[in-house]
Amino acid sequence: MGELHEIRRIWVFEKHEVEDLLPKIYEKETGDKFPGGPLDEQLALAGDEMELLREVCGDDELHFSTARELLAVERKFRTMTRRAGLFEELEKTIRRGYYENKEDAEQSALRIQREKTAPELPLFNEEITNASA
Repeated sequence: MGELHEIRRIWVFEKHEVEDLLPKIYEKETGDKFPGGPLDEQLALAGDEMELLREVCGDDELHFSTARELLAVERKFRTMTRRAGLFEELEKTIRRGYYENKEDAEQSALRIQREKTAPELPLFNEEITNASA
């Protein structure tokens, strides 16, 4: 049972599982209610609200997972009096969820690299004259 509580803690607080699925899985597999207090007061959204978020995001799994993780980051910093690092965590989450897949990220990086390099300019064939100035 101790291991299950630790798994639950890791899923919710480290892996940003906002739904807290372990008690539901436990009940489905054993038929018994999970022997542990609810984490709802620490969760950003309850199960019904997560279903609504999934519905709003539709088939866009990237959008859904990014929204979940942003909510988890907010929850992590909610109780802190000094929220040092909040904006950095939010930015990292947004950057992770910005691309649809690996290919999209690679194409974006190549596009940025092309934009940073100066275009080649044609060279002129100029004759040097000894004209006085």
